[in-house]
Amino acid sequence: MKKIATAIILFLLAIVFTISGCQASFIEAEAYDPINTEQPSQLDHINNLEGVSLTALAVRADANQIKVVFLNTSEKNCIYGSNFSIEQETNGTWYQVPYSVDGPVSWNTIGYSLEPGASNQVDIDWSWPYGKLPTGHYRLIKSILDFRGTGDHDTYILAAEFSID
Repeated sequence: MKKIATAIILFLLAIVFTISGCQASFIEAEAYDPINTEQPSQLDHINNLEGVSLTALAVRADANQIKVVFLNTSEKNCIYGSNFSIEQETNGTWYQVPYSVDGPVSWNTIGYSLEPGASNQVDIDWSWPYGKLPTGHYRLIKSILDFRGTGDHDTYILAAEFSID
């Protein structure tokens, strides 16, 4: 009888830990939802990682895609992820473009390496989470790490401007 009671208690504990783990993941995804309203940009320091840049190469508005290139002419080891945001310039002020999807937005946690002297081309499809963007002047925002080692890095923000006619 004690074995059955112990098994039931362990099973219930496993369920509680699983549910609380799912809740924590949902909260993290919701917390990383800074670009969900049409608010003025909160970004003050952009493109200030010396020797590292992000440039728009081609925009296919009909396909909701942009091709960008990261260029690292520095001696820094950099890492960037899949997450991005888009801002639109209106009357000289940048505004956050709201997501077109309902609910919180989350991203795959993955790190792409940008080694010293390297360049990486990346195709980005903004249809999720933004949908079709109207005519205007935009910038794609990507965060990038100056990575020196585990726990030893600085985060920077890069932007590539583009227009949709």
